[in-house]
Amino acid sequence: MFRITKAFENSNTFIYKIEGKVTDNSVTEWQEELNNLKTAAGHHVILDFSQVFFISSKALQILMKNMTEELFILNCDIEMRNLLHASGMAKRMLE
Repeated sequence: MFRITKAFENSNTFIYKIEGKVTDNSVTEWQEELNNLKTAAGHHVILDFSQVFFISSKALQILMKNMTEELFILNCDIEMRNLLHASGMAKRMLE
């Protein structure tokens, strides 16, 4: 089970903290949450993965398909970092 909460907001940026684990059983909910984040058009959206202790490969694929120019990843684990680098999305990661 995972939870997404807004941790910060200003006129340009939203930061969402993701907590828990994103499993194959929760990918439908994961997709819905990512779709909801797309409604923040005109804002940079930062997803903070520092409190995620597991994310399934299906959930990672869904995340990759939903990446936009406004979406950034923060504090991801090495598996996600490697996947983003390999797919040419390294510029979407904040270090």
